[in-house]
This record gives sequence, C-alpha cells and structure tokens, in this order.
Amino acid sequence: MNSRLVLPAPVRRHRRVVRACAVLAASAVVAAIGVSTAAPGSATTDPACPSATDLTTLTPGAPLHGLTVSAGTTPDAFTGTVIGIEKDGIVPGVDLVIVTLDSPAIDAAGGVWQGMSGSPVYAADDSLVGAVSWGLSYGASHIIGLTPAAEMQAMLDDTSPGPAALPDHVLLSPAMQRAVVRTGDATPAAARSGMRPMALPLAVSGLSTLRVDQLASDLDGVRPYSAPAVSTAAAPTDEIVPGGNLAASIAYGSFSAVAVGTATEVCGDQVLAFGHPLMDVPRGDLTMHGADALYVQPDSLGQPFKVANVSGPVGSVPDNLLAGLHGYLGAAPEATEVHSVSTLGDEEPVVGTTYISLRPLMPTYLAFSAVSVEDRALSVNMNSWFGALGSDLVYWTVQGVRADGSPFSMSRLDRFASATDVAYTWPWALHDELNQLLNNETETVTITSVSTTSQTDPEYQHLVIAGLEKRVSGAWRPVTSRKALQVRAGTTQQLRVVMHSAALGTRTKVFAVDVPAKAAGRSGSLSVSGGDDVYAEAPPEATVDRMLKVFAAEPRNDEVVTSVSFAGLPASAGRLLTKATVGGSLDVAIRVVS
Repeated sequence: MNSRLVLPAPVRRHRRVVRACAVLAASAVVAAIGVSTAAPGSATTDPACPSATDLTTLTPGAPLHGLTVSAGTTPDAFTGTVIGIEKDGIVPGVDLVIVTLDSPAIDAAGGVWQGMSGSPVYAADDSLVGAVSWGLSYGASHIIGLTPAAEMQAMLDDTSPGPAALPDHVLLSPAMQRAVVRTGDATPAAARSGMRPMALPLAVSGLSTLRVDQLASDLDGVRPYSAPAVSTAAAPTDEIVPGGNLAASIAYGSFSAVAVGTATEVCGDQVLAFGHPLMDVPRGDLTMHGADALYVQPDSLGQPFKVANVSGPVGSVPDNLLAGLHGYLGAAPEATEVHSVSTLGDEEPVVGTTYISLRPLMPTYLAFSAVSVEDRALSVNMNSWFGALGSDLVYWTVQGVRADGSPFSMSRLDRFASATDVAYTWPWALHDELNQLLNNETETVTITSVSTTSQTDPEYQHLVIAGLEKRVSGAWRPVTSRKALQVRAGTTQQLRVVMHSAALGTRTKVFAVDVPAKAAGRSGSLSVSGGDDVYAEAPPEATVDRMLKVFAAEPRNDEVVTSVSFAGLPASAGRLLTKATVGGSLDVAIRVVS
C-alpha cells in the first residue's frame, strides 16, 4: 500500500528558493533568551535565515554565541570564542572552524555532548559562523569544530557539490595544536589525535539490549540507546527551530532507529541540520522528526550524549551530504510499511508496524522490525542476552512496483528453527530475497509494503537426514553410499529417508522412485537433501520475473527434496513435507538391471 504520510504543513515544492523568508517561531526563541537580532553590515535581520559569516573576518579570541537544547524543546544560549581556522580542515576547499564553547549545561556535562551536532554558532553581528559538528578524538571537551555555514547553505540553493567521502578524522596543524592546548581544555596528546565527526545519539525502540548491540555493530558514528516507540502520526512542524532538537530516522514506528541532533537553520520550508552526514548510509530519503530532550548523560570514558524521546514525522530529508542534512518541512517521504504479527503458542498475538523511508537499507531494517515483534511474543521464554530456541511457521507477502509502474507481489509459507535464537533466523531469509530484488541489474524495483505472520513453538523442531532404506520383501533394509542401489527397469522402488534429532527422535518419510523400462542397463544417481540446506540464489543479472520464479520454486525448509536421474534420460524430482526443518543430504549411485 502507499504509505506516504501527508502532514499539516507546506509540502516540498522545489529545490531552489529565494533566501528570504518570514521571521519564524525561532525569532521569539532568540529574543526570549536575550540574543540580539540586530545585524550590522551584511548580516540578515532574520535569525531563521542568517547570512553566512565571512570566515576571513574571524580572528582568534572573537566572541561567539549559539543555541542548543539540553532538556525539553526550547533552545538555550551558550557562548564561545574563536581559537582559529584550519584551512581545508574537513576536506580540500572546506575549512574547519575551531572554537571553544561554554554554558552552565556544557560545564555540567563536562563538555560538548553528542546530540549538539548542528547547533548554530553565530558571530557578534549575528551572522551564522557554522554548526557544531566535530569533536576531539577522545574525551569530553569544550573545544569543538564547526562546519562553515556557507558550505551548509549551498544545499539550500541546490549548489552543494553533492556527496563526498567524509574523513573519519582530521589532524590539526602544529600551530592549531598549540592554540588548542593553550586554552587549557586539551592535552597535547588530545590535540595531536585530531578531531572526528561527533557521534549522534541513536534512539532505538522495540529492541532488547541484545538486538540494540546487533544493530549497532553494523553502524558507524552513532551512540544507540533504548527509547520509546516513535508515533507514526504527524507532529507540528513549528517545533523545528534553529538550535532546537531535530531527528532523522531510517525507520520509525513500533521499531525505530532515529538519530537525534540539532537544527542549524530553518528557512521557509527548508531545514539544515547536523553539520555532518548521518553515518555512512547510502543516498535516499530520511524522515525528519522533532524530539523532546530528557537530559544529557555524562560519560566518564567518552563524550556525554543527549537522551530524547522522538516525536512523529515533520518532513523529509532527501540530502545527507558532507556538510550535513538538508530537508523539507511538510510531507514525510515515501516509506515501505512493514506489518508484523507474531504469536507464541496460545498467547495473544503481538502486532507491530514500522515505516522504513531509507529504501536502500529497507531489507536490514525490515528484518529488525520483524525481530522486534517476535522478541516481544517470546519475551516470557527469552533470555535477553542470548535469544530463545524454538521453531517458526512463517508466512510473508511482499508488494512492490516495477520500473514501468506495474505492481508485483510475492508470498511464501515456510518453517524455520534455531537452537539459539529463533527470532533472529527467519527475518534474514526474507532480507536476502528483498536484497536480491532491490539490487538486480535489470530494472529499479520499489518495495511498498511487507506483511509477516509467524507462529512460534518454543520447541526446537529440527531433523537431520541420517540414512536411506529400501523396501525388500516387506522389510526395510539400509542403503549405503558404498554400494550402488540396484533397481529393476520398469518397476517402482519404495524408499524411505530416515531423519533424526535429539529432541524429536527418529522420523521417517516414504517415497517412490519410478524406474523407466528404457533405463535398463544404465547407471543413475539419487540425491536426497533437507530443504534447510537448499538455497536458491538468482544471479544479479536475472530479470525480476526470473528472480520471482526462483524464489517461488525454492524448497521449504521443512521439505525433503529428492532428485533421481538415469544416464541419457530426463531427471525427476519430488518433495516430502515434514513438520520440522530438515538439514543434511546424501547421494547414492543407482544401477538398473533388466
């Protein structure tokens, strides 16, 4: 289904706007905290759309002031002083402004905190110097690096040079190192280590501690913490103000992954934030949110970080670039809706819905969304650190749109089992199929919605193929791979596959092999495999039609797949359904006699 959420605010209409706009709610915020809105010279009188400071006018010791939030939603003022400008400090052509910042909140936290990324810093004439974005490589500090405002404002006029590789750290020149050390807020070792993009607090909902750690292991530049679920209902857009909280999500809803930072500039319906990109994520739309900061958590071993509850969508963020985020207030971006239902035995089903707007990462975040729902269903039977054993009967349906606009769908019923973590097993099978579809080399595919239903049994129901038997004179006799299976042409041979597990004991399944009369004197082969060990992968150059056929033909994990071939004759195949996943395989040579 189309999951575009329309919010009660102006929608994105254009990529180029005139840099003049009415004074927004931020004017009242700035006036209330005593920051002057008068601007001599070329500086704008509108605090929402300030002019960028000419960095050549900044000298060491020049006074600064800025806005950020440590608790609640209203920005507070801080002050600062210029230390110097590191020419080409971020990348060639982009300088890094080194400053020291101070306020009661910064003092209480021990230094600038993660979540201040994007906090606007102004010169004495109220022009915008830049956004808080770079911190010393280790420990909390009052010393910080700013991304210049001119680089960020290029995104407003669509003149930004586009994506560029953000260095994971920058080294300061010897002269700048000495200047930083003279402030008394950094040791020579800290100054030599250089600066790094400030990590962003990542509000994660719906996941246990184990899952948060699993999610964070694939992410760089974030500080994950557990948070409440994010509402899918639109939030007021007027809560996005310069120096106010701003969050950008990859996914939101019952499972959420939302980076929390600060808005730098709000000009009309356009917003700049963070001063650096969100992690190393691919190009695609993020969803913009507001947030309510709870507190700043000190950290004796690293930088303090802001903990916040994230509100509903307020807009879209199509640009995640070197200089930060560029978004639009109004409509949330198109998102894939993931609806999951999980039931443990006779318990009440657990239901969750998540919206994933960053489509290139949709398969991964879909998997975590499904995991979060099953984890809640399994909560009474789950060790929060190690997951839970069990078996799942799963049904999923995927709806999508092809390059020509035509819809498509694919569905699957399958069984999964795990002796360690059943909830973390089946979602990755779905992830793999979606990843193949989205990365096919023939056409662009959009997944619009996914629904999953899982019925969980706390018993680990898994079998392993242990052997093969043939019917001889009314009795079952073992067949070994050391000796060819002898069969008579023009007959039907009764066979039985033997499966075993410690929990389920020994199970058998009978099947028949038809031996054509024309096979007399020929050799052949018989292959028996558990469906859990059969993986059908379509090549990336395959068409979407071909991929869908490959996925549909893949055996279920609770099937035994048989294949019989005789030299020079067409092969035949069969499937035997069991009530448990089956692994293992065996191959037997066949000799046909007249």
